Amino acid sequence: MIPLIVNTISETEFYREKKRAMSVLFVLIGASVLVAGGFLFAFIRSVRSGQYDDQYTPSVRMLFDEPSGIAQSKPTSNNNGEAPTAEPNNHR
Repeated sequence: MIPLIVNTISETEFYREKKRAMSVLFVLIGASVLVAGGFLFAFIRSVRSGQYDDQYTPSVRMLFDEPSGIAQSKPTSNNNGEAPTAEPNNHR
């Protein structure tokens, strides 16, 4: 039969190891908050400097067709207050 070796540690050693594990967690949480703050700072700085401004679309907007909802609407009446007609008004 193979003898079973049990590694027993005292109660104080157990709490010492547990305390060391907790201190590592505090260091990791602090480091992650620091990195997140750095990314937040970089994002705010890039937004304020205009990094995300669209400079291409306004220059080519006139080349795109207008959707039907934005097209010019027909006038509801002409200058005389009469209903608009299909033929042009040539009266002067």
